[in-house]
Amino acid sequence: MTSRVRQFVERNRDALLVAWLGALFLMPFAATGWFRNDAIHYAAVIKSTLASGDWLTLRFGTEPYFNKPPLFFWVGCATFAVLGATPFAAHVLGAGSGIGLLLAVRSLGARLLDAPRGIVAAIVLGTGTVFLHNTGVPRLEAPLALCSVGAFVAVLAGEGDRRKYAWFGVAVGCGVAIKGPPGLYPLAILAVWSLLRRKLAPWNDRWFWLGMPAVVLFIAPWLVANHLRFGDVFTKAYFVDDLQATATGERVSHNPFLKYGHDLLTDWWPWIPFVVHGAWRAIRRVVRGERDDLATLSIAWIVVVAITILDLGRAYTRYVYPLLPATSILAAESIVAIWPRVAGPSLRNALFGSLLVGTLLVTFGPIDPHGGEIPDAVLFEPCLRTQHALEPILFVGQRVPKRFQAAAIFHCDTIVDAIPVKVLRERVLRDGRVVCVAPRDLPSWPDDLSRRVLVAGESDDLVEVTPAAITLTGK
Repeated sequence: MTSRVRQFVERNRDALLVAWLGALFLMPFAATGWFRNDAIHYAAVIKSTLASGDWLTLRFGTEPYFNKPPLFFWVGCATFAVLGATPFAAHVLGAGSGIGLLLAVRSLGARLLDAPRGIVAAIVLGTGTVFLHNTGVPRLEAPLALCSVGAFVAVLAGEGDRRKYAWFGVAVGCGVAIKGPPGLYPLAILAVWSLLRRKLAPWNDRWFWLGMPAVVLFIAPWLVANHLRFGDVFTKAYFVDDLQATATGERVSHNPFLKYGHDLLTDWWPWIPFVVHGAWRAIRRVVRGERDDLATLSIAWIVVVAITILDLGRAYTRYVYPLLPATSILAAESIVAIWPRVAGPSLRNALFGSLLVGTLLVTFGPIDPHGGEIPDAVLFEPCLRTQHALEPILFVGQRVPKRFQAAAIFHCDTIVDAIPVKVLRERVLRDGRVVCVAPRDLPSWPDDLSRRVLVAGESDDLVEVTPAAITLTGK
């Protein structure tokens, strides 16, 4: 057995080192600090769907959730069923996607370059800020990128064994079942790549086309089933509202070039100089008439993704996530070109030593794995659970913010109801006392009501609201 273990480790040492890197970086640090916004929303959908017992229709609380395809949420339901619906299980789900992406990038880099440079590509990806901030939590960027990278690993593997071309369609089908139309990225990239390298393969291979039905079959039954259940309500929510919001929403920056340029200089440091150098080397080779896979695939990948994200109505940093696999491989090629010895045998020894030291520091050092940004619902949880046993939890305003509703569903197992200020006034005057969540920046608070903060959050407070006269007289 010892001999078999030794042989296994020797054959897979690079993959094991990369998996160790991902586990060290994604589980304790950045992941827990960013468990909010989309991450907590998706975690709430997974928990609600699992609790409903009906995985066919995703749920957010008690309401159907139609905005995203189901595959990622089904994997999340399976994870929660095994580990429990806890923040740790949510981080395992996200970190699993991230580690899978690191391994896939290592494999793609090894096929385009060589094994040591594949490791360098994984290190570049795993230490990038955009990767750390959007991975290790239940978000869709890492699983989608994993499917895209897997599709091109299948193409390169198919050049040695044509049957593996079929896995391209399977990978694309998984991407579509995870995030809808963005899952089709590999098809557009493959088309541009084929033009640049002037090869018909794999388009002219029957194994490639045998796998393509998966692109439709992985998502069509779910679409049909929910359309039969909910009719046009589902169709409008899935096909119209979400896509239209993405395409026509207000821009964070009026000029997406400025937005992404700012992100390059702040969030992607220090790898950007190597990405630029690697891209310049790839473009130079293509201009000279060279058609190597590294240069042509990287250029095709960046062109397709860049055109897409620059044309969207919104410009968020996470939208550059699909670029990360190609840019990481370009950076690795640049780093080794500048310093060839970095990809020698010493690379594995240095990585092993660094991971060992890092693991010891995380395990025994003063690092708080639960630090960072915490949703207000976590701070309010004890009081909210007590309050919910007596009467519904209320949020002062016309509607409950999605971030808070999701946090309440996930952490407190309850739905929060909105209560307008006018109705709150009537209710307080009737009951004499109401405990609710109130935004700290609420513009108009009735003069005849007094509030006492029970628990202070980041943007909201859990407050006790009473008539002002009662508070002033102490009655």
